[in-house]
Amino acid sequence: TAVPSLSQAFQYLYTVFRSRSLFGLGYIGSETVVRSLIKALNSRVPEIRSDAVKALGEIGSEKSIPSLIQALNSRVPGIRSSAAIALRKIGSEKAVPSLIQALKDEDSEVRFYAVKALGEIGSAKILNNLWQLQLEADEIFISRAIRQIQARCKFYNYEIAQLLLYGKKRGNARQKLEGEA
Repeated sequence: TAVPSLSQAFQYLYTVFRSRSLFGLGYIGSETVVRSLIKALNSRVPEIRSDAVKALGEIGSEKSIPSLIQALNSRVPGIRSSAAIALRKIGSEKAVPSLIQALKDEDSEVRFYAVKALGEIGSAKILNNLWQLQLEADEIFISRAIRQIQARCKFYNYEIAQLLLYGKKRGNARQKLEGEA
């Protein structure tokens, strides 16, 4: 019953009212407001866009995935981070290619949340991509995603396991794999 009132509150001029109404809409979690929240992603006010992304994540509608993927390309790092979190909450494999791209983001927080999302929704099919990024970027949170996917899928790759177990010998593992390729 609060959805119409909160949707109306979004029309107020003050950002704080818009922000609170978006929070309320996300908290309620009604699918009926997804379209309005997606429209809010076009706001010129970064706080409004960020709150809309968070609300879409709370609702968890598959309809919002394309818009959240677009939000991963925002100029505002906080919006990109929120989009990765929202995509993790939705848990659709449709977001995997965009989340893999987000692993190359300049902002470490965006990369961190993209890895968390991939660890929870990624399948064994993306392990090769993560493995390559791990070799290039050498970031510890990528190896966490690899372990999480392997444990969930019960799929283990010997080379990846060795790298994770003996991280100090990372250079040797990389040389070994490149020599075998």
